[in-house]
Amino acid sequence: MSVHKEKASVRYKASVVEKLLEKAEVDRAFSYNKAQWTEAASLMAPPGWTLQTYDRETGLQIIAFNSSTGCAISIQPFFTNEKWPPDLVIVGTYLPIGMMSPITAELKAHIKAQAQDEIGPAYSLILNHRTAEDMEMFEFQITEL
Repeated sequence: MSVHKEKASVRYKASVVEKLLEKAEVDRAFSYNKAQWTEAASLMAPPGWTLQTYDRETGLQIIAFNSSTGCAISIQPFFTNEKWPPDLVIVGTYLPIGMMSPITAELKAHIKAQAQDEIGPAYSLILNHRTAEDMEMFEFQITEL
């Protein structure tokens, strides 16, 4: 691979990594109590994406799918009561295999560091990654400090 192609590949990976988690969606998810989240959850999906909601005991989960790219997102808050914001939010980003380079330990550490930088020091996160069938799955378990 030429140096030019290698640099382009790294830039492409970085642009995908930067879109895996956004501070605004994390802040929004932690700003609602359970009833407020249920009311606002349908507004969390990007325009033009197909939205599905699932009523869970711990809070309404949203899953949005972009049929033109094959990408999906999921936001699942975990409320322990009706009054307070969630104790935990899991944000999932699901990408077709091949959209990113193969995930190495180094790239996974970079993704986690990039995500932590994006959401800032007010939050702690754990990154889980796996592949299944034709999807790369990145799930960020986020808690507010």
